[in-house]
Amino acid sequence: MLKKTVIKIALALGIAGGASAALGVGLAEAHGHRFKERAAAFDKDGDGVLSETERAAMKQEFQARRAARHQEALARYDANKDGQLSDAERDRMRHDRITFRFQSIDTNHDGEITFAEFEAHAKTMKRGRP
Repeated sequence: MLKKTVIKIALALGIAGGASAALGVGLAEAHGHRFKERAAAFDKDGDGVLSETERAAMKQEFQARRAARHQEALARYDANKDGQLSDAERDRMRHDRITFRFQSIDTNHDGEITFAEFEAHAKTMKRGRP
């Protein structure tokens, strides 16, 4: 029972990342310190505020990164090479992502996530957040 509960928690962690965007949380709140660091790289005049030009440059880079990730996903998971991911191909991609996340939390690689492993992972997720 405990093992199933821990697995459910691990799966929830994988899903929770997208939930903040779906709920309309602002980018800075949803992405925490990483977003602030990335945004600071575009603040060319160093005033702490992104101008329209700086914001457009950041948006353009984010779109380019998203397009690159999409191409990587197609290259890796588009088994029939039709340029789209079918439901089965998306399921394989999701399974691989969840497996990777689970394995990154399961630091002793015994196939189970202990409370200590979960707690250590939770602390890394809170970096840069209040």
